[in-house]
Amino acid sequence: MRKKLLLFFFLALFTIPLISAITTNLKQDYKPLETMILKIDGNFIDGIKQNDVFLYSDRLGISLDYDINKIGGSYYLYATLPNNERNYTLILKNIHYIEEGKEKTENIEFNFSIKGNVSLFSINPGFIITDKDFSIGVTSNNKEINVKSTFGNSVQNTSINAGTTKKILFSIKDLKNTSITKVTLESEGIKYEVPVEVFIYNTNVTIEKSSTLIFYPLNDTIQIGKNSGTTKKLYLFNNGTQDIKDLEIIIPQVLKGIVEIAPNEISLIQAGNYTTLSLVINAKESDVNGIIKATNNYYSIEFPISIKITGNQTLINQSKEELRTCLELSGTFCSSRETCKTEFVKTTESPNTAICCLGGCQALSSEEKSGSKVFVVVIIIILLIVIFYFIYKKFKVKKKTPERVIKERTDDYEEKFKSKEVRGNLKQY
Repeated sequence: MRKKLLLFFFLALFTIPLISAITTNLKQDYKPLETMILKIDGNFIDGIKQNDVFLYSDRLGISLDYDINKIGGSYYLYATLPNNERNYTLILKNIHYIEEGKEKTENIEFNFSIKGNVSLFSINPGFIITDKDFSIGVTSNNKEINVKSTFGNSVQNTSINAGTTKKILFSIKDLKNTSITKVTLESEGIKYEVPVEVFIYNTNVTIEKSSTLIFYPLNDTIQIGKNSGTTKKLYLFNNGTQDIKDLEIIIPQVLKGIVEIAPNEISLIQAGNYTTLSLVINAKESDVNGIIKATNNYYSIEFPISIKITGNQTLINQSKEELRTCLELSGTFCSSRETCKTEFVKTTESPNTAICCLGGCQALSSEEKSGSKVFVVVIIIILLIVIFYFIYKKFKVKKKTPERVIKERTDDYEEKFKSKEVRGNLKQY
């Protein structure tokens, strides 16, 4: 019984750290020309971008037709694999992520092999993000095939000649709400499951105003010196229950050449999430006002901005922002034992100090906790040393030197006999 408990303990010990690790559905072996559809899960801070992906074989870079994007809480990467049998390494370079409570920035490597006969068919794309009907291209690699495709309640059978590609069309008309689903494509035991994220917008939303999209701050007045420049952060929140995609940032003509925003197109803001924009100001010689818009076919929000030119250079970069409450931003206030997953911002509750956390709070890591404990212990030790020093200075007894002892005895002797008179005769002995 004791041995079983020890075995269970060690298994748990080695299993727990894997809970927060990066996980995938990577296979060890793929067929030549097979379409890899790789699901990647992890706590990624800056996400995974298309230019982070590289494929190598024996340290030689391999050209790859691929794409990567986020669907739900996972990243999906699809790629049509090479037609060469060998070992490969897929590398995600300089990925910033959290594992076991610690931030890391490093390369993430996935090893696999390509071997066997050429895959019966390939597909492109390997995932779909859309708000309208879509298609998937299917290529037969070596013979005529019949492909069965399933999307929701719709089932199709498509014949594809050897060496040709045919697009199979899919309709979203039966979907009532934004959802994540899949398309299944199969033939002769070969099966692909393509993740599909479909956006269904509420067409009753008034495009002139949207309580779902909000800018933070509400507006800004920037005081800046002539021909000076500055950069500020601007946040765009999606406080709705549906993801919002394909937003365009529109800068009015009056602000062209003075104000720039990056990025100027936003592909996706997930429900309850936000994106950070960089607001670049290049002041001219006169004041200017304008309204910046973020808009798509269904949502629109305005950001009024006023740029005041001042001759007093000490006022450069000083601005007056109309803030929002932390509740409006779906933020929270972290406790002393927590840290913010993303960043703190100022709000109406705390206009001078950024204490509202936008990305949710998380417990301090063991290193941060131990660091704070060490700091507290050091402070306590310093205080004790200071207190002991003052007590010692106040109550210490000074050691007497021999000269001091002789002088004190002499003084006592003189004091004792100075008031007495000596009487009597001297006798000779």
